[in-house]
Amino acid sequence: MKSRWSISRRTMLRGALGGAAVSIGLPPLEAMLNANATAHADGSGLPRRFGVFFWANGKTWTHDNKPDLWTPPSSGADWQPSELLAPLAENKGYVNVVTGLTPKTTWTASPAGQEDGHMRGAACALTSDRCMPEGFSHPDHVFAFSRATIDQYIATHPQFYGGSPTRFRSLELSVSDIRFHDYGHWNCISHSGPNMLNLPIRSIAPLYSKLFGVPPDTKVLGARSSVIDAVSDDAKSLMRRLGNRDRQRVEAHLSHLNEINRRLNSGAALCQSPAQPGDYGNPTPSDQLHAKLGAMTDLLVVALQCDLTRVFTMMFSSPATNQVFRESGATTSMHQHCHDGAWEVIRQTTQFPMQAFNL
Repeated sequence: MKSRWSISRRTMLRGALGGAAVSIGLPPLEAMLNANATAHADGSGLPRRFGVFFWANGKTWTHDNKPDLWTPPSSGADWQPSELLAPLAENKGYVNVVTGLTPKTTWTASPAGQEDGHMRGAACALTSDRCMPEGFSHPDHVFAFSRATIDQYIATHPQFYGGSPTRFRSLELSVSDIRFHDYGHWNCISHSGPNMLNLPIRSIAPLYSKLFGVPPDTKVLGARSSVIDAVSDDAKSLMRRLGNRDRQRVEAHLSHLNEINRRLNSGAALCQSPAQPGDYGNPTPSDQLHAKLGAMTDLLVVALQCDLTRVFTMMFSSPATNQVFRESGATTSMHQHCHDGAWEVIRQTTQFPMQAFNL
């Protein structure tokens, strides 16, 4: 009886571009799995993944005795989204809503200001702990997380990756460029420990280059669009040995990458710098944030499919962001609207990041 042909889940398509080695990861294929598709062919378990989608500002569900716009009115398989969760309605079958969470962290009286919601909020949400008292300065808006954030806790846990680490322990991405401050902990939500910031990738071209190994400034053979061509011989060789469904999956994977390339190149008119095709300007206009998120998400999906990483953070907007969401009727930053207590504007503006989360 002929044995079932299998390949390693680490198999990559390889080639050369301008004298440099390039490679492209593959999505999970039947040839990588055992006969029951319950594990990899080598007996290792199928990967688990963890991601954080973060956006800043807003009001809690109990603020100023206003109506609760977050908690769904029903539970169970046929749960109905609340007003602020309404953008998730089409995907509610994939969503579990956890309600009733309250931060339990305390803070010391000195140094003063540690109860600041913008500083304490981000730290508590991602570490379940307060900011570090050491070095804290409320007047200067200087603060630090006291421990690793949940994404890094998971990414470094010995039972998560086990003996099979991915190429990237984690990916950190950022969509909106508008910051409350463009320094320190205002710039990121992923931390490996106190004062150990994992700064996010803030535009599409560096993300593409990080994943596929093409430096952002290279002009070798139009590198971005040529990476797939460079591995085409290896792809053809592999597909001759694959079953029909695996061949279709590899072809669809390469077609998807080609489509991303096309979108990157066709977006050059939106660039402030022609040398970086496909980006959305810096700062990115609010009416292009969803499109930028979509382009980043397409690349992130490929990274997850190809097991380049299993952990990511997507910072749609940074802590206390000054981004103005004009499409939602905002006349100033959401940060300022929250301080002004502009409840109706906040209700409308909150829909914008929730729509982004649903993309």
